[in-house]
Amino acid sequence: MSAFISNNATEVDPKEREASLREKVPELLAADEHVILAFKARGGKGRDSSCMTNLRIILKDKQGMSGKKTEYKSIPYKAIRGYAVETAGSLDGDVELKLYCAGVGKLKYDFMKKEVDIFKIKRFLNQMVLVGKGTGLGAGATAITTDPSAVGSGKTSIFDLVGDNASQIDAKAVESALRTNPRILVDDESVELAFKCGRDSFLLPRCSKMMRGLFSLTRPAAILLSSPTNVSS
Repeated sequence: MSAFISNNATEVDPKEREASLREKVPELLAADEHVILAFKARGGKGRDSSCMTNLRIILKDKQGMSGKKTEYKSIPYKAIRGYAVETAGSLDGDVELKLYCAGVGKLKYDFMKKEVDIFKIKRFLNQMVLVGKGTGLGAGATAITTDPSAVGSGKTSIFDLVGDNASQIDAKAVESALRTNPRILVDDESVELAFKCGRDSFLLPRCSKMMRGLFSLTRPAAILLSSPTNVSS
């Protein structure tokens, strides 16, 4: 009931969603397009839905009392300028996906935390945005030389916390953690520089910019934001 009220989506069968779209909206999907991930709002009982194909993200929005009017919004992966996932705090019933898209702006979607693996969504977006067509793979890789082993104390003083000043930490240790706890990096991605201030950290991998943070002690939720390096602000 809480998922229905809060409009948290749950994951559904992508093959069934693809079959349904080809039957009900035959002109929507391209001939070589396939649904990889699919979700339905309000715990699977809502009118709205979304799916991620091998070409784009499709958002279905039924409008009006009857729901006969329907909008299908398409977001090509090359239009995504950044994306973030937010884990659930101790009192939260949902996890979140945030997209920052050219021409659209910021989009936010809530999912049932016990039904949807938010990091599976992030790993999928890593592949489609950072490794797929239109990616920043290798962009500027030869323009800078870094020393991942160069580290500072990693300790944050009270003055650094007030000024939000970060110190450099071991990039390789961070990279190792992000491959297992949870797995965030793509296979050929490496952390070049890493910085930490208190509980928050800022990382510069070879293929993307990634920011990891925590809200507060009262809400232990984590946010991970990624943005391709070849995208101008």
